[in-house]
Formats: sequence, C-alpha cells, structure tokens
Amino acid sequence: MPRLLIVSHDLIGERMAGVGIRYSEIAKALSALPESDVTLAAPSPSQMPGDGVRFVTYERGHAQRLAGELRAADAVLCYPGMLCNLSPVLPEHLPVIVDGYDLDILEQLAIQADRPEFDVDTWHRNTNEYVLKRGDFFICATERQRDWWLGCLDAAGRVNTANYRADPTFRRLVDLVPYGIPDAPPQPLRPVMRGVWPGVSQTDMLALWGGGVWDWFDPFTLIRAAALLRGSGLPIKFAFPGAQGPESGSPASRRFEQFQRMAAEAGLLGETILLGDWVSYADWAGCLTEATIGVSLHYDHLEAHFSARTRTLSYIWAALPMVLTRGDELAGLAASHGVAFLAPPEDAAGVAAGILDAIKLYQQPDRASRFRSLQERFFWARCVAPIARFMRNPRRAADAPQLQI
Repeated sequence: MPRLLIVSHDLIGERMAGVGIRYSEIAKALSALPESDVTLAAPSPSQMPGDGVRFVTYERGHAQRLAGELRAADAVLCYPGMLCNLSPVLPEHLPVIVDGYDLDILEQLAIQADRPEFDVDTWHRNTNEYVLKRGDFFICATERQRDWWLGCLDAAGRVNTANYRADPTFRRLVDLVPYGIPDAPPQPLRPVMRGVWPGVSQTDMLALWGGGVWDWFDPFTLIRAAALLRGSGLPIKFAFPGAQGPESGSPASRRFEQFQRMAAEAGLLGETILLGDWVSYADWAGCLTEATIGVSLHYDHLEAHFSARTRTLSYIWAALPMVLTRGDELAGLAASHGVAFLAPPEDAAGVAAGILDAIKLYQQPDRASRFRSLQERFFWARCVAPIARFMRNPRRAADAPQLQI
C-alpha cells in the first residue's frame, strides 16, 4: 500500500484558513479510499480535525525534522515553498507532488512589491529553479492555472520528449485538483451571527465576506457600495467573520487597518459593516447558512486572473448567490450557471446593483437547484481523483534521470 505524506505549511485545527482546510480535507478524502495510507504533517500547535488520518506535527522553521517521515513515504505532497524547505532531507528517489493551486508568487507581488526589505524577485527565482526541476506531478485548481504551470515547466525544459512519450496530454505531469467542498450540505452547530453579534437580527439580509482582507482583495469598493445602498430601505448588513486571519494574537494588517478606518469614516462600521473574530472551521457552516448572499471583490491584476477563490467554493457549497469581481475562472463559471453577479473592478455602483440582484435570487424557490451541478463538480471525493490515481503507482517523472538539480 503506497504511503503518501502531505506536508502543510499552514495551521490545521479548530481555526484554519484555506490551505489548512485544503490539506485536511484532501487527507480525509484520500483516507476514505480503499488501500489508502496517508499521513498529514502540519506545524505546531496543529490538531487534526476528525479521525481516520495519521497526523504528526513539526515546529515552524524545522520542517527538516520530518526526515524520518520522508524516508518512510512513497510520495510527498506539499506547497512549492515547503518543498524548498524540505530539500536538504528529501530522498532523491522520492516522488514529489507539487501543490500549485495557490500561485503564491502573485500574492507575494501584491504584498511585497512596495516593501524593499523583501527581494520577492530573487525569492521567486530561487523557488522556481528548484521546484520546477524537482516536482514529478504538479496539481492546480483550474485549466487557466494548468496553462501557467505548463508554461513554467516548458521554460524549465520539462516539456520534453521523455514526458511526451509518457503521456502526450501531459496530464501525468500537470493535472487538476481543485479546491473542493464536502458532499453534504453545511450543517450549523449553533447560531454564529444572527442573534449573537450585536446589531444582527433574524430579519437582516446578511452579505457575507468570507475570509480575510488580504492585500489582493478590494474591500474598499464594498464600503462604497454599502454607502450607496444605505438609502435602499433594505436591512442589509455586511458581515466579516475573521477579516484579520485565523492566528489569534497576530497584529492587525495594514490593509485591515485601512479598511476599518474607511468604514468608520463612512459611518458604517458597527452598524452596517460588522467585524468578528475568525470563526472555527466547525462554525463556518453556521456563517454560510445564516448568510443571504456571498461577496468577494478584488483588483484588476495578475493574481485575480489566475486565482481560484476558496470563498467562492464555500458560497457554492451553501448555495449562496454571489457578487464577485469579474476576471477569474471560478467567477465566470458561477456566472455561467446563473448564480453569480459580476461587476468590473472597483465599480461600486455595479457591486450595489449586483447585491440587489443576488438578494432577489436568494428569494427564488428554485435557488438551491441552480447550484447542484456546480456542487457535484467540486465534491472532495471527485477532486482528489488525480492524486489517488498517481498513488496507485507513485513514480518519479519520466524525465527525472536527465534533470540537473
């Protein structure tokens, strides 16, 4: 029985962000398959939510102490940056699955481009130089991302005769493992916002901003849209359960402070725009089921073009009508199914109109049925199929013998 080691660089436990959720769900979905042997590793003080998966922890900055786990594995799955961290103790024969669903370089450009203390270009060049040569199977979230990885691999010399002979489609080298959703609808454990947060009643219309206020997102246009809707007469509230991220005690980000200040200056903070702490993964279902619509806005930049928003998948899971900035593949897919309303970047009037349209869709009796085909497409059991296929015969890439690393 081939053994897969999944190494998360993000915390796993009660309070998780997208990467931690992805790896815990992938591990559980694979472990549910017959003849599966999965170990999940995550930084301390992580805890595996649920049973059925072998779980180990490591100290941040000391991932190399997983050397024993790597020697015992038949393949390892991890993020590009984590692969670099593991490189000193990575057995040469061990097949590597590179998880490229989150194009970190594009996020880092948004975060670091105006911060000269971090040389993002050198970091990216060094990471790519190793990862593109060492990876044996690359997974990503969308066909658009697959094109990105194929282009990168071509530049690294990996689109070659050996890999073509192994598989002329190159799916053996790069395939899709989207961010998924559970196959059961969200089941709330208890009230989370309605009747719990000050100022949120059972009759309010709740627009949910799922996840953090990271540098590549645009919460400021939502503030302007909320101001435009102030005179609509509708009891619309905008809920941010966890704008600062899941790690308690971390200082407020510069982007979050700017957002908070602008909402206060508009006279919306605490009455129309409501902020809460990052909820536990178990309570995330409560946020989704209490919401009326979901919102996600971003700027017009390269990160958005290649993104695969995890919060969009959450809205699909909960059958929540969405208001999204146009430009990414998932937004276009949701709009093509009639469940998302798209606005141009930084178009507050377009967002306000989309919110009203999304609320109307929420009130339609056939709303849930519009989401079914989308939901089935993203069930975790279906998403992990390429990993399961690889693990039936884990092996180095066909061109591995000729690579110079």
